[in-house]
Amino acid sequence: MRWVLVEAAGRILPEVRESLGVWTVEQLEGRGIEVYLSTTVKTFEGGHIVLSDGTEFDSDTVVWNAGVKANPVLANSDLPIDSRGRVTCTAAMRVVDVPEVWSAGDCAAVPDLSRTAEDPTATCTPNAQHAVREARLLAKNIMTAMRGGTPKDYYHKSVGSVASLGIHTGVADTFGVKVKGYPAWLMHRGYHISRMPTFNRKVRILLDWLVAGVFRREVVALGQINDPKASSTWPPGADGDDTLRVRVRLRRVVGDLA
Repeated sequence: MRWVLVEAAGRILPEVRESLGVWTVEQLEGRGIEVYLSTTVKTFEGGHIVLSDGTEFDSDTVVWNAGVKANPVLANSDLPIDSRGRVTCTAAMRVVDVPEVWSAGDCAAVPDLSRTAEDPTATCTPNAQHAVREARLLAKNIMTAMRGGTPKDYYHKSVGSVASLGIHTGVADTFGVKVKGYPAWLMHRGYHISRMPTFNRKVRILLDWLVAGVFRREVVALGQINDPKASSTWPPGADGDDTLRVRVRLRRVVGDLA
C-alpha cells in the first residue's frame, strides 16, 4: 500500500514551531509515506493524480482536507465582511457599525487582542477553542448590554498547541517548550478529554481508549468508497433500496490549549 501526502504550503502543522513540523515529516517518511511540500494537485480525474511539479501516479482513494471557510450567505447580506468573508466585529463581538447585531465563531472576524500589538489586523482563528470561549462571553455581553452595562472585550492568549500523529505519537508546543513522541501524544489525549462536557462522557471516552489500548484495532468497512454520492441518496428508496444510508465523516483534530 502506498501513501502520499501533498501539502500546498512549505511545511505541515503550522500550529506548532517549524522544527516540530520538520520532525513530523521525518516520522511520516520513516513510515514509508511520501511527502510533497509546496505542491498542489492539478487534477485527479479517473483516479490518475497529476501534481504541480509534474509527478503523476494512480490512486484508488483520494482524501481532500480543506480549510475553514465562512458561510457564503454572508456575502449576500448587508453586514460588513472582511477579505475572508467573515463578519467584521469589535473585540466585544458586536458587528462593526451595527451595534445591535452580535457575532461569534467561525463566521466572525473578532480581533485577537493577544496579537494585535504585533499585527493590528490579527483576528481569532476560526476553531472550536475560540468559538466555545467566545460563546460564553457573548451570552454575558448581551445580557450586560440589555441591562445598560458595558460589554467586555474578548481576550484569549493560547499557551500552545498539541497534535496527534497516530498511535502513541504526537507533537506539542506549550509554554514555549516543544514535546514530541509518546509524551506529546498523552498530552493531546489528556487535553481533549478535559474539554469533554460532563463527567459521564469523560469516563466513557477514557474507558473506550483504555479498551482500545488492550485489544487490536477494529476493522471498519467504508461502504460505497468508490461512489461517495451513492451513500447519500435521499430520500430512502430513491435508488431502489429502502435502507437508510448513513455517512461517516473522519476528521483530524489539532488542539489549541487553554
